[in-house]
Amino acid sequence: MNRQSGFTLLEVLVVIGIMGFIAAMVAPRFGGLRDTASQTIRDSNQQRMTAAVASYWESNEVFPSGLVNLVYEDGTEDEYTAGRYIRPTHEGNLIHEGKVTFDQSFFTRLKPEVHILDSEEASALRRMGIMTLYNLNSYDYDGINESVVTPVGSAGREDRMRQAGRGITDNDPRIRAGLGVLMVGLGASTSATAASWSGQAATDANGTGIKTTGWTHPESIGRIILGLGPETELVKKDIISSAGLCPDGISNIRTAWNHYSLLLPRLQATVNRMNEATHSGGLAHLATITAKPENGPEREFNLLNAQPRYRFSVYSPAGLLGNDPENNLMWEIKDPD
Repeated sequence: MNRQSGFTLLEVLVVIGIMGFIAAMVAPRFGGLRDTASQTIRDSNQQRMTAAVASYWESNEVFPSGLVNLVYEDGTEDEYTAGRYIRPTHEGNLIHEGKVTFDQSFFTRLKPEVHILDSEEASALRRMGIMTLYNLNSYDYDGINESVVTPVGSAGREDRMRQAGRGITDNDPRIRAGLGVLMVGLGASTSATAASWSGQAATDANGTGIKTTGWTHPESIGRIILGLGPETELVKKDIISSAGLCPDGISNIRTAWNHYSLLLPRLQATVNRMNEATHSGGLAHLATITAKPENGPEREFNLLNAQPRYRFSVYSPAGLLGNDPENNLMWEIKDPD
């Protein structure tokens, strides 16, 4: 009589148990490898983008054209009226799962504000080769808390990636006074000389100082930030094959801005405006900022100094500045009061 060979039920259960145990041990390691790979790709793309911008600057002594102005436009206002430009949405605006523009970390670290250019700032940008910008206008309002953010009505929305200046009052795309851009930490609400400054680098909740915790590198404060999207001259001139997308951004299905961003140097024209504001005590505290990174020593910064024209940084969609550990730490600023 032939006997059939095979596994008993007990043996099968033992094997399944062993396989489950091995999977439980190995899976976290694979997850860690995936996270490490994502960070490597992010940093690699960021370094290539930085190198491309630096190479372009060295060859032409200007920045590439076709940068993205990371604002929304309210088309019901005149072309260069301050109220026309609106800070985009971020994940902190969500009350349920939906679509917004910025990663929460980008917003938390940079604390961007709408800044209205005056004529000297506009002229400085043009001299740096930034003649025109494409306004983002993504209008990502799905799932936002409308008690916090008031959506731009559909009738007042401008086209996505609309070239600044190609609008209501004329057909001149050149950057000039009255254009709203994003600035790290603070911004002026008007292009007038006696500008009204606001933002978390200008005041805290009590109106007496600067927000002290959760900053990116303090040297970023008071600098304009623009997007490196597919419209950039770097792509159109085949300097890079495509605008770099960040794995961190791609994996976040709730955010729309997944490209890298270019942080311009602090302009002398902006510093002049900031110094004017110090006469009324508004920004005097920025002349001496004491700050420390996580687990690091205190250092002093003067944020009322202009920076060389070639000095720039490239941010990821999560508000990270690359593989320099200090740049990716959260900074604490000592309360000047």
